[in-house]
Amino acid sequence: MKYRPRIYTTITAIVAAFSMVVFFYTSVVAAERDCNVEKQAATDSSNVVLEQAFGGVSPGDLKAGVALIERVYQQGTLPVIVRLRESDLPQGFAPDSVKARGAMLGDIQSLVLDDVSAQTARNETELHAKRFSTIPAMALHVDAAGLEALLANPDVVEIVEDIPLEPSLQDSVELIGGEMDGSFETYTGQGQTIAIIDTGVDKNHPFLSGKVVSEACYSTNKEDKGVSSLCPGGAASSTAVNSGLNCDPDIFLCGHGTNVAGVAAGSSNKFSGVAKDASIIAIQVYSRFSDCGDYSSPCLKAYSSDVISGLERVYSLRNTYAIASVNMSLGSGQYESVCNSSIYKPVIDTLRAVGIATVVASGNGSSTTGISSPACVASSVSVGSTTKSDAVSSFSNSADMLSLLAPGSSITTSMPGTTYGAQSGTSIAAPHVAGAWAVLKQAKPDASVAEVLAALQSTGELVTDTRSGAGSRVTPRIDVQYALSVLNECSDNADCDDGVFCNGAERCLNVTCVAGAVPCAADMLCDEDLSECTLPECERDEDCFEDEICSRNMCAEQVVSELMITYKAPVAEKLKKDKKLKLKITGGEGFDPYGDISVGTFSVLKKKPKVKYKKGVLVKNELQVTVLIPAGYPKGTVEVRMTSFAGLIEIL
Repeated sequence: MKYRPRIYTTITAIVAAFSMVVFFYTSVVAAERDCNVEKQAATDSSNVVLEQAFGGVSPGDLKAGVALIERVYQQGTLPVIVRLRESDLPQGFAPDSVKARGAMLGDIQSLVLDDVSAQTARNETELHAKRFSTIPAMALHVDAAGLEALLANPDVVEIVEDIPLEPSLQDSVELIGGEMDGSFETYTGQGQTIAIIDTGVDKNHPFLSGKVVSEACYSTNKEDKGVSSLCPGGAASSTAVNSGLNCDPDIFLCGHGTNVAGVAAGSSNKFSGVAKDASIIAIQVYSRFSDCGDYSSPCLKAYSSDVISGLERVYSLRNTYAIASVNMSLGSGQYESVCNSSIYKPVIDTLRAVGIATVVASGNGSSTTGISSPACVASSVSVGSTTKSDAVSSFSNSADMLSLLAPGSSITTSMPGTTYGAQSGTSIAAPHVAGAWAVLKQAKPDASVAEVLAALQSTGELVTDTRSGAGSRVTPRIDVQYALSVLNECSDNADCDDGVFCNGAERCLNVTCVAGAVPCAADMLCDEDLSECTLPECERDEDCFEDEICSRNMCAEQVVSELMITYKAPVAEKLKKDKKLKLKITGGEGFDPYGDISVGTFSVLKKKPKVKYKKGVLVKNELQVTVLIPAGYPKGTVEVRMTSFAGLIEIL
């Protein structure tokens, strides 16, 4: 490896732009010299690095700030994130036709790590290195020698501190346009997934049962600072089952992720979160801190490097799940303008480019002029909090670049275990928006982040911030129902055509898609598979062959097996509005839970086969089905058919 000599200059060679900084710094050192010899020695070494960093360069060319360099020498080691050269990388940069972007990132990361290791005698494990896979950066724990190596390395563009971040319903869903059953028209987030990057999710809570489809954990061990990983077995990362579970409830704020998940996608018979049929990706990114300052110890904080790893995990799952949004109810600092130099921006941009919104809480510092990071990143969706009477919550951070407002005061949601409780904060407002994103993406799966955001901003209830210093700023509080109507607007009939002629020609009427009258004659049926009108084959069993029966006016194979159906029968007189009915269906030998199903004339909204083998033996073989019963449906029996199996359900 080619050795890069360190360049040392004298204080007098520092450019004039830094003279006042150096003067102040050296004056403080002189005043403390006699009372703290050890600190003075560290400061003298720091001066050498300051001279190296500042000598002959302009402020915009600096790789690290004065404060970071000082902290390395005062503390001995410091976790940092290193931004690397990216001019040779594909995807927006000069492409390489031979190597993929990931391989090129790995090459640059290895070059820099080799250099630091050579000059510090610490290997990659001892440096606590975390390699990122989608952005040109990595995280390290550096001492003075490691910092000098990074400052001198031409592949290093910027060095920033890996700062720990802190965690920043029942009636709120109706407030943003939902029905009493938690739906928005017929949209509930079904088929969409929300990633919760937080303290983990109690997936066993009744409100969240069956919702978590993927789990991961990214956490940090730094024994000398009293920091330990919360991943299974104390590992630095894990994607195993249960790795996304909530951390120990005895640690302050370990229930935070469960609170957030409940607001975004919780579901029960009594009330629900915003997207009650959406799935959840649970990613735990916090570490246990034994020294918590003003907070009770131990407590939780999340290193930026672990949060970025969580965001990269979401990106890696983009083709496995229909991910509508990422919720990050965390942050630090206050920024009065966009912070597009943030280390978070490249990965937030990457997610946005594939249609995934990164929804971030604005922070709870009561500021009327600044919001926390990473909410301040322009490509994120920043969210402040309102009360149920549509006033900006007293604790909510706000600024001119704030994207949206959502309910965040006294919202009922899930707590670890089986209980519920009222929670407040921009942490609770943000998942309202993350859930809303899932509802809107169900309605229009190909909608971009910009389209969904525009729909929410243009239709939201305008709320004026009357707090001192806010300047009567007006920000939209989300109205999901109204946003749906705008997102589904059409300009001509072509926007509405579903390609099936015989179910009625769709047309654009007053910018809204509406179905036309079914063109089939009264005595004919619409075959949607063939998209043509056909004559009914039968009206009764006698119209069919001996081994057939008449089902839905079509001759079908004679039913030879009975379906066992478990359900709660609805009452006809209570069907004042459309109702979802859940069925659990099992059958005898030959029953295929993956086969086609018909439930009378009801629409089948969701099918979920549940098949389980134990030691090669089939121990569970059932199908869970959700159907929609239209309002006003009369009492009686309804036939359920699956190939040669049939059964009946009853409307009381």
